[in-house]
Amino acid sequence: MNSVLKKNMNKIQQYIIAGALGLGTVLPARAQATFTQTEVATPTQIISRSEIVASDGDFDLYATVELAEKNLANIRLQWIPLDAGIVSFGIIGRYFGSEGTRSRAAWGGVVRVKDRVAGGIAKGDIRYFPDIETFTTYGFWKSGSIFVNVLGSYNVDNGRYMARPGFDVNLGELSLGIEAKISGKEGHAHVDYIGPRVMGSW
Repeated sequence: MNSVLKKNMNKIQQYIIAGALGLGTVLPARAQATFTQTEVATPTQIISRSEIVASDGDFDLYATVELAEKNLANIRLQWIPLDAGIVSFGIIGRYFGSEGTRSRAAWGGVVRVKDRVAGGIAKGDIRYFPDIETFTTYGFWKSGSIFVNVLGSYNVDNGRYMARPGFDVNLGELSLGIEAKISGKEGHAHVDYIGPRVMGSW
């Protein structure tokens, strides 16, 4: 499966972009879809990331392709119907693959926290996939033209973790900022990269 991903990663990215353009014609009127293209310049490579997020009430669909030293693809569907104030609960299905790892599907649970914080909107999802013993998380805070986000993961079995924080300033159709990636195992962290990033969303 990894060889198939490697050979077709550019084509998959094109499908992600085409899908983003077509979602508006097939989603219900209340649904929202956003396509984001991100380019990150690291000291050793350019990371090109194409993402679609579509939501319809309690459902969220997310798909991404990242072209970098290790290409990856990820599709995720969340259903978060249970609300308890600022906290919501639901289930999640995910299919993912990258070069050097086995592509697979996983199921789990998700907890979402959403509230107004320091004059802006903050939202965070914490997900757990029991069959691969992995937590993943994504959170952001947005206020005016400022956008701060972080993506993270932690494997309970082997102790490996990753965090990818970012900071951006919106300049209209584009946002300019900085992104870093930190990873490690059992308390030994190292910085994979720090570099400027450009994001455009439609």
